[in-house]
Amino acid sequence: MKVKETASTYKAKSKPLTYQEYLKLPDDGQRYEVINGELIMTPSHLTIHQQISDEIFLKLGGYVKQKILV
Repeated sequence: MKVKETASTYKAKSKPLTYQEYLKLPDDGQRYEVINGELIMTPSHLTIHQQISDEIFLKLGGYVKQKILV
């Protein structure tokens, strides 16, 4: 199974964003990163990402219960 996820980038301004400017941004509930002075919105995980994470969690939990805690 091949899974490919892509993220969009959003430019906040044309000049590089400083850390002081980043701190002054309002909290709009989104997650952002500043990379090389560019403000990038970190998108939410896709459904497939959550499904794969859940499957890994369940398999690891079962292994731990079976091999370590029994």
